[in-house]
Amino acid sequence: MKKTRQLVNGQYLQLLTYGYSAHYMNLAEKEIETNAIIKHVVEVQKYFRNVHQARGWLEEKAGLVPQLPNDTR
Repeated sequence: MKKTRQLVNGQYLQLLTYGYSAHYMNLAEKEIETNAIIKHVVEVQKYFRNVHQARGWLEEKAGLVPQLPNDTR
């Protein structure tokens, strides 16, 4: 994989390549995440999910509602 990246960088100088960014972001998030912060995020998200008027405001503006955080796998 590293050799492929070197070949690509040699041919396309303007192209920025880096590997496994999603994995690195996941590791960084696990290090800085605290339960206190997540608790408040979940509280706000539950408010917009459960309060009819607040959910209506969100759906009216962007059509999206917050998703509660969960662990994958």
